[in-house]
Amino acid sequence: MAFFHIENVHGQYFSYLTTKDGLSQNRVRAIVKDRYGFMWFGTWNGLCRYDGYKFKIYKNHPKDLRSIASNRIHYIYKDTSGDLWIETFPSIICRYNYQSDDFTRFKSSQLPKSIRDSTKRQLSLIKIQHLAPELRKTVGLFDLSPTKENIVFNLKPSTEGGLNDNNINCVYKDDDAVLWLGTTTGGVNKIALNPKPFHAYSLANILSSTSTIALRAILTDSADIWVGTQDKGVYCLDRQSLVPKKLLGLQTEKNIRALLKDSEGNIWIGSRTGLDRFSPKSHKTVHYFKDKNSQFTRFFAIAEDPSDKSIWISSTNGILKYNPRNNTFQKQSIPSSLSSSGAGCLFFDSAHHLWIGSEYAGLAKVEREANSLNINRIISYRADGNKPLLLDNRVYSIVQDEKGTIWAGTANGLVSINKNGKIRIFGQNDGLPDTYITKVLTDKRGYIWIGHKLGLSRLSIATGNIRNYTIKENTPNFEFTDASGGMDTKSGELFLGSTEGFVSFLPQQIKDNPKIPTAYFTDITVQNKPVTLGEQVNGRILLQNPISQTKELTFTYDDHSFSIEFAALEYIAPQRIRYAYQLKGIDKEWIMTDAKQRVASYSNLLAGRYQLQVKATNSDGIWSTKPTVLQINILPPWWRTWWAYIYYSMAIALLLYGIFKVIKTRQEYDKSLFEAKLQTEKAIEIDELKSRFFTNISHEFRTPLSLIIDPINALLLGKVSAEKEQNYYQIIHRNASRMLLLINELLEFSKLASGTRKLHIQQQDIVLFIRQLVTSFEYRAEKQQVDLQFITSLDMLIWGFDAEALSKILYNLLSNALKFSPDKSAIIIKLEVISTIQDEVSISVQDAGLGIPANQLTTIFEPFVQVDTFQQSSLEGTGLGLSLTKELVELHQGKIYATSEPFVATIFQFTLKNLAENKALIPVSDSVPQVDLREQSPQQAHSTIVLLVEDNDDIRQYLKSVLENSYQIYEAKNGKEGFEKAQEIIPDLIITDLMMPEENGLVFCQKIKKDERTSHIPVIVLTAKHSQSTEVESYDFGADAFVAKPFDTTVLQSRIQNLLHSRKKLQALFGTSTTFDAQVSGMSEIDQLFINKVNDLIENNLLNASLSVDWLADQLALSRTQLYRKIKALSNQSVHDFISVIRLKKATVYLKEKHTVTETAYLVGYSDATTFSRAFQKQYGQTPKKFGSANQS
Repeated sequence: MAFFHIENVHGQYFSYLTTKDGLSQNRVRAIVKDRYGFMWFGTWNGLCRYDGYKFKIYKNHPKDLRSIASNRIHYIYKDTSGDLWIETFPSIICRYNYQSDDFTRFKSSQLPKSIRDSTKRQLSLIKIQHLAPELRKTVGLFDLSPTKENIVFNLKPSTEGGLNDNNINCVYKDDDAVLWLGTTTGGVNKIALNPKPFHAYSLANILSSTSTIALRAILTDSADIWVGTQDKGVYCLDRQSLVPKKLLGLQTEKNIRALLKDSEGNIWIGSRTGLDRFSPKSHKTVHYFKDKNSQFTRFFAIAEDPSDKSIWISSTNGILKYNPRNNTFQKQSIPSSLSSSGAGCLFFDSAHHLWIGSEYAGLAKVEREANSLNINRIISYRADGNKPLLLDNRVYSIVQDEKGTIWAGTANGLVSINKNGKIRIFGQNDGLPDTYITKVLTDKRGYIWIGHKLGLSRLSIATGNIRNYTIKENTPNFEFTDASGGMDTKSGELFLGSTEGFVSFLPQQIKDNPKIPTAYFTDITVQNKPVTLGEQVNGRILLQNPISQTKELTFTYDDHSFSIEFAALEYIAPQRIRYAYQLKGIDKEWIMTDAKQRVASYSNLLAGRYQLQVKATNSDGIWSTKPTVLQINILPPWWRTWWAYIYYSMAIALLLYGIFKVIKTRQEYDKSLFEAKLQTEKAIEIDELKSRFFTNISHEFRTPLSLIIDPINALLLGKVSAEKEQNYYQIIHRNASRMLLLINELLEFSKLASGTRKLHIQQQDIVLFIRQLVTSFEYRAEKQQVDLQFITSLDMLIWGFDAEALSKILYNLLSNALKFSPDKSAIIIKLEVISTIQDEVSISVQDAGLGIPANQLTTIFEPFVQVDTFQQSSLEGTGLGLSLTKELVELHQGKIYATSEPFVATIFQFTLKNLAENKALIPVSDSVPQVDLREQSPQQAHSTIVLLVEDNDDIRQYLKSVLENSYQIYEAKNGKEGFEKAQEIIPDLIITDLMMPEENGLVFCQKIKKDERTSHIPVIVLTAKHSQSTEVESYDFGADAFVAKPFDTTVLQSRIQNLLHSRKKLQALFGTSTTFDAQVSGMSEIDQLFINKVNDLIENNLLNASLSVDWLADQLALSRTQLYRKIKALSNQSVHDFISVIRLKKATVYLKEKHTVTETAYLVGYSDATTFSRAFQKQYGQTPKKFGSANQS
């Protein structure tokens, strides 16, 4: 058995953990610290885990095989990997599972070899032997020997802070140099092996008193310590032996408040009832203000002015100054608010200014005049007023550091005032555990020492960092509550008075605790109910792992109130550890707390992701830099989940859709009503327009019909004289033409409205076209004395356009211009190219008529609209002209618009695109409808044969009567008969109806164009079926021109003349060529093939004596007449002349090849050179010799 003798060494104290603190039993058999820092204690009533504040008890549950095997714990062993092995009674081994917070039981054969080969007792003894040197250092003299059961300490009679049980079962030293002792009846005893060098002295022990003695004032020098008590007077303690000597002869022993040693070595004592001065040299005491009726009583503070060695004393009736030279007291002229309010401290700074700290009036600085002891001004620092500078008016202690900064301890923080007057207040947010500052001292190393109710703190003047220290653990009455303390100027040792005595220490011996603890989450409650591992909370398991091993928690919306507890796992002085926590997303700043309030509680959090961060200090107040983080997820309620939002979205969408449908249905209904109203109004308007249109058209028809019928009746009845007969015919013709124009206009509008009107684009000279069309209006313009002008800078412009459409456009515009132009005015037609790439022209018609109102310029192009001019005209119309004009312009990809200045000018201007597919071709103008209403002298050409194919006898006879004066006329009644006639006579031109029996005009035309004998004959199609499709189809079947019925014979004759004229141009082009190229532009493909065939026959038989007209007809399978008509039509030459031309063209080739005239004559079939020379000169205007000389290369 081992016996230990423990001395009562200053500063070493044991603290205890027993059943009162939550330990399951005071018999402790095993102690160990796990890998995370939790302490584990094995008792005979369960296994205990300790975090520095609370215990968690693990006990056996018979039905739970994952619980500890037994409540009787023998040993705990931590292996090299940090796993805990627990031996229970009767010898069952369990391993603790950190992640699941339960145990796994093992048979002996399953144990690791290191555990199986060693007994727990041997392991325990090894550790005890290992700890013996540390134990020796801590508790003093001892002897060690193993026994069967335990180690026994032989103690002196129990003293405060010593072991509470002499039966030690186990010993454990942790990595923080804390020694843990497991006892039989005293639970766990622990002691820090490296305590701070603070020496705490109890006055009750020093003075051998059975009751507590409160210290109120302390004074120290190198030899003695003077203490003033609450009711025991003043004692002088020897620094080495602490032997007390009581100071006798004082006026009172009650409430000693102030002690001062002046420069002469005298001790000044201020008490509740008087002021005394004691001389250690003479051992005499002088009493001041002994009279009970004196106005000066209750002295609080005493200070010496270093400038004149005067003594300053604060009392209830002001501040007194004692002059040692004349032994007199003088009351100072300091405001009564400071001097009579209980000035608890007086302090002279290095500049000899007096600082006063009062109980109620704050802090004041009494400045003196330079080189004088007179008061200059008083600066007050208070917590009240307009500009508060302090947090509390109670000031208890004042010091000055080496830099001249004043430090004052107040009831609410530590105040610093530098030389510039800048103030800073240090509080809990700066690291102070308590802000009720009772004493402030400075040391020689640049630190400020602060005494408060919770102990002692040290502030670095350089950095502002604060460290907190424990003076005596687990003794809550050991507090610094009075402004007592001082420093031994020689050694630098500091003394601070407390409620039970005083504390002394050398600042240079204090070393900071280098270990920074990690905070762990230790417990969790939901709705104020603790949550255990695997427990269901609101239908779900919250903790899958122990809370200390959990990185993330997910709460349902119903878990609206929860608390999470934490601990730092430091055991030197856990009650001194301070904590801070913050829930990111909720807390804007860190929330400071202490060891008593280690819980973060939150309620009614919104759904989302949060981070709970916790950090802690060590026992010296040094904060950890890396907080412990716990991810917290708050699930939304079902009505705020994603699927709920989908439901809401669908419901809102359906609602919106329903509202939309209702609104849309309503809008559609309103729209239908509005459209119906508009349609009704439009129908009424159209009806009115149509009624007006039909009235006008009826009027338009009745007038010319009357002017046709009446003259005819007069002529039939013979009532017209011979001299007026011509006039009547002219009236009939003019009005019939007017009716035809009206009918064509209606038909054209109908085609445009139905979309069946197509353009028939041909290339021709648009300048000539417009000029001829304008010329046709000259007769009418002359009758109105209107000057008709066509202005353009172009001589010729080949353009792709629909001639008939452009005719109608200009006819409408010119007719309107003449209709509304006054006599002796002018109409100007302009043509110009407006596009840089020459693909668009502008045509305008300007008159000087009545004008068009501005409000009607946008409607004049609508159907059935007639302009209301500024002066009503007697000339009515159909109201379709301008609408028809606009449609035709737009078909040409153009635009039309009108401008008008009433009674000045009206201009209609439109544009036309060049719609030719190949704009580089030189057009043949055989299809230009050149209408010329002026009388023309018909050219007599009875040699020209025209074949009329028409089933209507009247029309055929009428056409014959019109054309027979100019042409030789042949007739046929249908297409079949016409084709036979055409083969027989080979006419120069054919005029055919479209609709005929047996064979219609299109088939007839196609046969003509495909037959080699007749393919060259121009065909004009006449039809009453005037539509765009019919016209296009006619051209597709080979027609050369299209004339609609009823027709104007003048137009028909113009078409005939143009076609014949075009044919003559081809003949001239063929006949005047000096080359042997038979390709002629404008000739049809079948005619070109025929000519090539004839050329080849002639060329290949130039030396054939049989070459003649008959021979050639035979070779071509044609009659002599057919051959003659064909060649004549294509070349305007007889067959004989055609052969001669071919011979002479071949001669030009030989002459260019330097053949002689005689050789050339022979080669081309002439029998002598003279006949050849005459023929060549007649054909080409020069002799063969001259031609050869000029063209030989």
